Amino acid sequence: YLQADPQIPHSSMEYNDWHVAAAVSLDTGAISPYAGIKYSDFESCARVMRDGILLEKDNAEADDNMGVFLGISLKIADRLYASLEASFIDEEAFSGSVSLHF
Repeated sequence: YLQADPQIPHSSMEYNDWHVAAAVSLDTGAISPYAGIKYSDFESCARVMRDGILLEKDNAEADDNMGVFLGISLKIADRLYASLEASFIDEEAFSGSVSLHF
């Protein structure tokens, strides 16, 4: 159980994050592997008001902006697809999705 500090009437955090990527894929029908390169950037800033003084800390920025990703898209049904993707260099991430194409 955390109790709020009465000397801090206001606190906030600003977070900015954006990505741009280019990819190539091989469409074989049911399975489509793909690979790409991306550029991303993020930064955050925490602010706290204490005793009438605004304290601000730029506490996080991206160290590596360039990265690569590899993935595969699988056709499950007529318009239903599943995708798995892994990212490297600027981040280590693994993600999956299911999509319905119209």
